[in-house]
Amino acid sequence: METRKEKVDSLERQKSLRFLQPIQKREDETGAEFATRVMRDMARQAKKRRELLEQQQERDEQES
Repeated sequence: METRKEKVDSLERQKSLRFLQPIQKREDETGAEFATRVMRDMARQAKKRRELLEQQQERDEQES
């Protein structure tokens, strides 16, 4: 079974430089376009986290 430190290390590896930088509003986009882009990006990240969590749970079930 994975220790807490291993899980934290795994999460650190999943982070990329892109996610560490705040999202910048482009000069040519309106506030609504910016909000839409931010929400899409957040949804994409949540989907990826959900998929990774499901994969981890499947691996944990197979190991036990």
